[in-house]
Amino acid sequence: MENNNEKVASKSKRKIIAFIAMAGGLAISHGFFGGYVVRYLLPKKKKIKLRQTLISNVKKLPTGQSFVFKDLRGSSIILANTPDGFKAISTTCTHLGCQVRWESAKSVFVCPCHNAYFDTDGNVMTGPAPKPLEQFEVILEDENIFVMLKEA
Repeated sequence: MENNNEKVASKSKRKIIAFIAMAGGLAISHGFFGGYVVRYLLPKKKKIKLRQTLISNVKKLPTGQSFVFKDLRGSSIILANTPDGFKAISTTCTHLGCQVRWESAKSVFVCPCHNAYFDTDGNVMTGPAPKPLEQFEVILEDENIFVMLKEA
């Protein structure tokens, strides 16, 4: 009888050890799978690289004047010589994506579609625009105007 009880106890121990090993293996494999799923659904954000790009010469842009140029991705940017200095502002309105223009008489950026007004830093003054316009850093070196643009 003792021999039979030992066999039953031995089988029970084997079943418990097998169950623990199987559960551990499943937990590890599901952990790896979950890690891959999370990495797929939430990929790492790429660090934005900026490039200093020559845009114009100071002499070609008198106070109050502006011109539009394309960045490295093809988006339009206004370079304006405002009373506060040179400003590089995205022409895309944050409301519905209309094209903003510089009004030198009022020293503001204007979205003609919905009468949104932005100050010289691109901040919303009036209108339906929910956020300020994207602004780019302007660097002056030896009478040359450089703008820090995102790489394509």
